[in-house]
Amino acid sequence: METSQAESRPSVAFGAALILVAALFIVFAKDIPRTGLAGNTDPGPRAVPLAMAIVVATGGLIELIRAALIRRQHGEAVSTGGPESTSTKTIASTQTATKNFAVLTGTMFAYVLALSWLGFQISTLAFSSVVLIWLGARWWSALLAGLAIVIVVRVLFVGLFHVQLPAGVFNLAF
Repeated sequence: METSQAESRPSVAFGAALILVAALFIVFAKDIPRTGLAGNTDPGPRAVPLAMAIVVATGGLIELIRAALIRRQHGEAVSTGGPESTSTKTIASTQTATKNFAVLTGTMFAYVLALSWLGFQISTLAFSSVVLIWLGARWWSALLAGLAIVIVVRVLFVGLFHVQLPAGVFNLAF
């Protein structure tokens, strides 16, 4: 999938939306009990949403910084009298960012709803594959990456931290 310059431009709205989603992770994590499973050094089940909040907020901050830098460079380019219309690029960038945000937010909500019904393995594999395909990965590499994510998270949280992940209606043992 070939991306144009307008599609790769950072967006203030997308950065702010990522920070808002991170804040929601923190709000929802406050209801998770703080008890550790294996002792005082065990991060417990609250660690996953808090870690996700940190990662998503960091991505939002990076997006905001990139957008500010592009705007500053863009302002310098406009003063030199460039031949292209900048409003067309801005509109295309905003439309692409809005579309990406809508699709990614929708799949994230579907993932959260599917976790309790389908279980961690199937939901995570489907969610990560759909997102990677949407972002331009080939279907087979998206499936392999999704499978790797499921395996790594299972090894870390079930094997190392002894955190029980949702089994779903299929009650998959692997």
